[in-house]
Amino acid sequence: MVDSVVSFLREPIVPHNPGSNVRLTKVAYAICNSLGSIILVNESRRVVRKTNVINQNDLRITTPIDYLRGLSWQPSVTITLGAEASVLLLYCHRVSEKLRSHCRKLVLLGPVAIVFGDHRSCTEEAQLEHGRRCGCGHLCHSRPPTFSLSDGDRLSIDQGVFYVSASAEQHCIYMTKKEFKDKITFSSDNGSNSVNAIMEFVNSLPDTPEPMDI
Repeated sequence: MVDSVVSFLREPIVPHNPGSNVRLTKVAYAICNSLGSIILVNESRRVVRKTNVINQNDLRITTPIDYLRGLSWQPSVTITLGAEASVLLLYCHRVSEKLRSHCRKLVLLGPVAIVFGDHRSCTEEAQLEHGRRCGCGHLCHSRPPTFSLSDGDRLSIDQGVFYVSASAEQHCIYMTKKEFKDKITFSSDNGSNSVNAIMEFVNSLPDTPEPMDI
């Protein structure tokens, strides 16, 4: 999938309304690499790596094609957004970027999982707070059900707002069972086996999971 981003960078910029630079600033592709970094490619072919430090400028990547080619060997999961869908990209559980339907693809490189729960319940602070209240040292804290995705898996979000956290350990896509069934179209380069596996997992989840005590 990274190869399609490289092809995009080689394309000439399509003329737009004279005097308007708004379209050129929109994000065309977003990539979360296996180191947990967020890379944004806008319509003007500018490529930046988002900083993980508040109030610091993003880093401009001056040789983007070479940089992206270096990522092309990594396994990938792709997300596309419908007209009424958006994704909030998280850095350390802090919103770093909001992607809308003008983003052609969100590409996640490295380990990726769908977490069937609220992204706020998975923070270290939430687990420590649970440990203080429960006295268990957060050992009894129940993590939300998680399904690991495979190279070539694809999610199309039809509508709604979803959170995706970038991490060197594992990128996480947060949603509920109902959201998956009502708002997600899942497909895979691996064929029906992958589709059947995730559907079996989702169907096994309770319709109304118990709220997490954090």
